Amino acid sequence: MVTSAPYILASAFSTKHFDGNPAAIVFIDTDVDLSILRGLSKNFNQPMGTFVKPPVQPAKGEKVVSTEIRYVTTTGLEAPVCGHATLAASKAILSLPGFSDAGIQECRFRTRTAGVISVKVLDDGFFELELPSACPEEVSREEIGRITAIVRRAFKRDLNVVGVRHGGAKYPHILMIEIEEDENLAEAVVNVGVFSETGYGINAVTSIAAKSVSDAGEQYTCRMFSPELPGGEDPVCGSMQCVLAPYWYTKKNIPSGTRIVSRQKALPTAHYHTFLYFADFVMSSLNLIWDDGSTDTLWSESYANAQWAAYITERVQANLFKGLLIQNLTEPEKKVDVILKIARRSSSEEMKSLKNEAGFYGRELVPLQGDVVPRFYGLWSADIRGVEFACLILDTCISVPITDPREAIRQAVVSASKIHSVGVSHKNLDRSPSPFYWNGKAIMFVDFSGATRHECRGAVPNVIHFCEELTAMERFVHSTIPGGAAAFTPRTAWYIPQGIWRT
Repeated sequence: MVTSAPYILASAFSTKHFDGNPAAIVFIDTDVDLSILRGLSKNFNQPMGTFVKPPVQPAKGEKVVSTEIRYVTTTGLEAPVCGHATLAASKAILSLPGFSDAGIQECRFRTRTAGVISVKVLDDGFFELELPSACPEEVSREEIGRITAIVRRAFKRDLNVVGVRHGGAKYPHILMIEIEEDENLAEAVVNVGVFSETGYGINAVTSIAAKSVSDAGEQYTCRMFSPELPGGEDPVCGSMQCVLAPYWYTKKNIPSGTRIVSRQKALPTAHYHTFLYFADFVMSSLNLIWDDGSTDTLWSESYANAQWAAYITERVQANLFKGLLIQNLTEPEKKVDVILKIARRSSSEEMKSLKNEAGFYGRELVPLQGDVVPRFYGLWSADIRGVEFACLILDTCISVPITDPREAIRQAVVSASKIHSVGVSHKNLDRSPSPFYWNGKAIMFVDFSGATRHECRGAVPNVIHFCEELTAMERFVHSTIPGGAAAFTPRTAWYIPQGIWRT
């Protein structure tokens, strides 16, 4: 077990020690148990706990440093990527012995689910971080009404909401709320706790910059509120600019590549420059090789030029297959048993469900992969013979016979509660065929095609009766698991997360 690790506290977007947005950067093996990272992040109590695999000292003349990184909030949520934490990690690496005077020009960080993030070291002491942009998408009229009511309660007045959008498939956890310029966003007093009701991890409130600062180049003002952060507001958030910048560039007809300024409340105008330019995405390819020898090539947006191959070995159901995955074509002998789920545009609901499932695996379920849900390798798609085609790949599901019904049922409740604790409702926990299997150690859940965001009372399922889905699932496993009906009496104690018991 890890007993010590070096760390650095650094602030991004600032030249002063106590300005900008801080992060704790801990140099530690990133494969350690998530519970350790959660404990460290909670103890540091910084906006983001950033865990970096100790990089190898560069050889003479080598200008690029490559390592691995993970991001964990104080509440225990593992984020797919964090802009300010990545910048802070780059600065921390360059402060290490052997790195500070090596002339490093770029730091590359391999994330758990977002590929490789690159940070360039500029000559003037600045760092340049590139993240993929996404134009925010409209929400329903009902959702606009719901969000508007929440925002007005947070601002304690009937402010004018111009529009509500979300980050789409690429940034589904980001909510964008535009308000009128005269609402004085930068100086408004806000009840930040109310934003926990939106259901989004990042709540970006934005408006056109006031005339007094727009002449200096500032195009829009923004503030970010999140229930995942200490104090509920992020002084500077880089990732929300991936959604805000495309929106304002489009709305204000700003030419692509034009240098503009965006300001959050915590920063002087000149400290934070946001640029939008349309860089070419690096695409990850997947050669899907069918049992008859034919091959289809699919693609996925990536930060690394990866070439994958998957061999179909057996059809399980109409669009469910077993196969072998090669993650690097230069090492074809390294194969992994996988499950492939396929959808075609000929069934729009099927395609929508597959993309929905991939979204949950790539966001909320990241910290549970390998624990109570299978590992997710990615979603690839292509237009094949005029039809949209997509393939989702997961670790294979190996089920073993249940020899202890009592333990299996207990593990089913534990696993379901963990899923709820990251804000996900499976929606099919009490239906046949059952969406779970016993691997000998834990109950694993699959098929999140119909999943939705969910919040149990108190943000975690502390008592099972508080949640209808968990209660229904409890009844279901008693009737589904062999011997389950006789395994418990009404006075049985159950253990679920947070150490809560009921009898």
